Amino acid sequence: MTQQQFVPQEVIGQVMSYRLASKASVGDGVRRIVLQEIGLAIDKLDEHDTHPEKSVHEVRKHCKKIRGALRLVRCSFDDYGNENATFRDLARKLSPLRDAQVLHDTHRYFVEHAAKRAAQPSVSILNEALESYTGPILANSVEELDRVRGGLAAAREDVDKWSMAGTGFDAIAGGLQVTYRRARKRLLRSQETIDDDRLHDWRKRVKYHWYHMRLLANAWPRIIKARAGAADHLSGLLGDDHDIAAYLSFLDGINDTALASTAQAIRQCANERRAALQEGSFTIGRRLFAEKPKRFVGRLAAYWNVWG
Repeated sequence: MTQQQFVPQEVIGQVMSYRLASKASVGDGVRRIVLQEIGLAIDKLDEHDTHPEKSVHEVRKHCKKIRGALRLVRCSFDDYGNENATFRDLARKLSPLRDAQVLHDTHRYFVEHAAKRAAQPSVSILNEALESYTGPILANSVEELDRVRGGLAAAREDVDKWSMAGTGFDAIAGGLQVTYRRARKRLLRSQETIDDDRLHDWRKRVKYHWYHMRLLANAWPRIIKARAGAADHLSGLLGDDHDIAAYLSFLDGINDTALASTAQAIRQCANERRAALQEGSFTIGRRLFAEKPKRFVGRLAAYWNVWG
C-alpha cells in the first residue's frame, strides 16, 4: 500500500486542480498551481523521446496556464513582469515546432475536404513542398525540448520565493479586470476590421480570461464553469481560424502552376470555413464580454465574498 492511498480524496483533488482552493491564501494558491504546472510540463518533456509532437502541445499549454495564473495576480506581484517573460520565452522556443505540426494537420484536413477531386500529382507536389518547409524545423525538436526542460527546472527554483501583496479578492481584482478589459477591447477592434493579427490577439486575451475563470471556479462553480466553457469554445474557434490563416499564408508562398486548381479549391473551402468560425466567434464574444469591466469584476467580487 502506497502513501498516496492515505491522502484524502479532496486533498488530491485540490493538489491536481487548476483552481484557487482558498479565499485568503491567493499567493499560496498561485505558487501551488505554478509548481504543479511546471512539474507536469517537465514530466511531458521526459516523455518526448516517444511522443515529441505531444510534448510540444502539452508543454506550451502548461506554460500558458502558468502565465494565466500570473496575470491574475499581476497587480499584486512585484516581479510579475520578469516571471511572465520567463515562461513566455520558454513557450516561444516551441512555437515553430507547434506551427509546423499544425500546418500538417490543417493540410490533411483541406486535402481531404477541398482537394478530393484535384489531380493527384498536384497533391503530391503540395505534400513535398510542406515537407521541405517543415522538415528542418521538426528536425531540431529534441534539442529545443531539452532547452525548455532546463529552463523550466531553473524557473522552478524561484517559485517558493515569490511574494504577493494583499489577500483574498484584493490580490486578484486588478489582474482580473485588466485581462477582461483587454479581451473586450480586442473584440470591438476585431469587429471593426476583420484582420488576422487582430483576431489572433483577441484569441490570446480570451484564452487568459478562460484561465481566470477556471482559477476562480470555486467561488460559484455552476455559474463560473459555464462561463469558462464558453470562453474555451470561443478560444477554440479563434484558434482554428488562426491555423487556417497560417496555412493559407504558407500556400501563398508556393509558386507552382501545377498547384493552381488545388490551391483555388483550398482557398475557397478555407474562406468559407473562416467566415463560419468568425461569425460564431463574434456571437459568443458579444455575449461573453457584454458587461463593462468594473461591473464584471464587481459581480465576481460578490461571488467571492459569498464563497465559503
